[in-house]
Amino acid sequence: MDSTALKLIQPKHRLKNSQTTSQLVAFIVEQLKDIQDLAKQKIEPEFIKYVCNLVENVFVDAKKNKVNKKEIVFQIIQKVIPILTEDDKKIIDGIIEFLHSNKQIKKVSNFKICSHKVKNLFTVK
Repeated sequence: MDSTALKLIQPKHRLKNSQTTSQLVAFIVEQLKDIQDLAKQKIEPEFIKYVCNLVENVFVDAKKNKVNKKEIVFQIIQKVIPILTEDDKKIIDGIIEFLHSNKQIKKVSNFKICSHKVKNLFTVK
């Protein structure tokens, strides 16, 4: 079997979006594994806000790719904390709605990103 031919065949459209989404979800899950006592954090508003902000900043073309960020937040939380009851899901849903309606979920500005990169450029030896 020629593996070169398999590398040349790339997914497109919905399959590509699905693949990208799963890769980004895995990246966020890895970021969250450093947090201690995740089971206690599952309905903590600060934890939910952190996950929402990660999703907001990682999924740049969500509208273009028709990605439901709320569903992705639930998917991430379920991967990190596998045991979620229906009551937990309702509480998390309410927290997400509260954060969204009060504009607590924000993108990091391009100015902040650029200034961070410039700072790192000068501090790296």
